[in-house]
Amino acid sequence: MPQIVCMKNVLRYYRERPELVEKNRRIEESGRCPFCPEGLKSEGFQIVGETTSWTIASSQFPYRGSDVHLLVLPKRHVITSLDLTSWEWEQWPEILRIATTEFPFLTTGFGLAMRENVLGGVTLYHLHFHLIVPKANAEGGAEVPVNFAIG
Repeated sequence: MPQIVCMKNVLRYYRERPELVEKNRRIEESGRCPFCPEGLKSEGFQIVGETTSWTIASSQFPYRGSDVHLLVLPKRHVITSLDLTSWEWEQWPEILRIATTEFPFLTTGFGLAMRENVLGGVTLYHLHFHLIVPKANAEGGAEVPVNFAIG
């Protein structure tokens, strides 16, 4: 059975949200990864686009202050970036083309983040990237800048 949930970080991030702790406990118990293609469908993720090796989906838990929060997920159950093939890495220009076609304002700026393993702060052991656009204020700046805490 593949490693799916890092309960140590789930408890660290969501201790005050017992419904999310319970949801992650059920995910771990099921042995089914919500970020694998079958899981994305059953969990009701909105798919924004796909390449042969990647799925781009809207996050179900967008960061506060974001206009867009996309998840970029390999279709294979990959845990770390070191597990990606060169073919998967080569698809990033296509991923960005799809994202900017769906959301043209991405060209004004976005944040891209990824966490790996317990120390990096991962909650689900399925590699994924967060592509985030902050809400813009009247002057065109960010209402809340995109900042990523370490671990």
